[in-house]
Amino acid sequence: MIKNSRFVRTAAIFMAAVMVFLCLPISSSAKTVNITSVITSTKDYVVQNKIPVNDWNDTVMYSSVGIFSLTEVEPYIPEADHTSALTTATRILASISVGQADRSEGEKNADVEALKELQNQDGSFGDFYDTLYSVMALKAFDVTFKSEKAVEVILSYLNEDGGFYYEGESPVRTTGRAMTVLSMFTADPKVTNALNKNIEFLESKKLENGLYDDGTCVTYCCAMIGLLDVGVTMIGDERVDMTSTLLEFKNSDHSFNMNLEDEESDDTATLYALTALDAVGRSDSVYARIMEKGSVNQYSLKDYIPFFTGYGILALISIVFWVYIMFFRGRNNNKKVENEI
Repeated sequence: MIKNSRFVRTAAIFMAAVMVFLCLPISSSAKTVNITSVITSTKDYVVQNKIPVNDWNDTVMYSSVGIFSLTEVEPYIPEADHTSALTTATRILASISVGQADRSEGEKNADVEALKELQNQDGSFGDFYDTLYSVMALKAFDVTFKSEKAVEVILSYLNEDGGFYYEGESPVRTTGRAMTVLSMFTADPKVTNALNKNIEFLESKKLENGLYDDGTCVTYCCAMIGLLDVGVTMIGDERVDMTSTLLEFKNSDHSFNMNLEDEESDDTATLYALTALDAVGRSDSVYARIMEKGSVNQYSLKDYIPFFTGYGILALISIVFWVYIMFFRGRNNNKKVENEI
């Protein structure tokens, strides 16, 4: 009996060690699940507080993690105005994010047809954001337009220091948004060269506390999203550090502040943080997914495969262990009976 007890204790210790060892290789999956947990908590906050949707971008951010299906808040979709490229483009992006427009419609979509007609001879659709979001919208519908010329227009706004500047807005925010759109055109050497400059620019704008430029949550999120969309690898410690820095803006109720020292949460910061966390968890942003796949492409079962695989292995080993214990104990009991006889 003593020998059996010792064996069971030894086997239990060995099993515990194996389980700890097996958990190490799936640590990245565990971290992804932790990010998912934060996303879920923040989603709950947004739903419970019914954070209002004020513009097309709020609509896209809500849609990125499926919040509209959980709340009575209505999406904001700009009214049709086929004289304005910016209005038409953002209307397309908002509509496609909530499933009211479908890529399969192609050029049959009235807004898409109108937007194509608004492209100028030089490739622009107006100013920087007019062109940027028009390219994003037309790319989302996968239609033919003068994309090379449009990209050249976007690149014309690139400053010598590697950043994109526009009307007093934080250049980190502007650069992050431009990086997302340009990430769809990396076959062009001029684009890849610009993106490398963008990455260096963002690094130059990094503060000692890990934030960027003006130190706000939104600016930090724009930098995160831009870097992720251009394929800057964020794994291991770097992924954890960047996510941890963002979570410094997080409050106990799962909302986010605009500035670290703020005492009250900010709705815009909360939505941007949610979108950035979604991008970290998925390795690309909702904007990139809309352009590449024509939809927000919400979480599916395949996103949890690494998590389920890790725990499946542990469950299988546990079953094998207990089957072995029962077999060993049964065999010893049989021997004991034979000896007594």
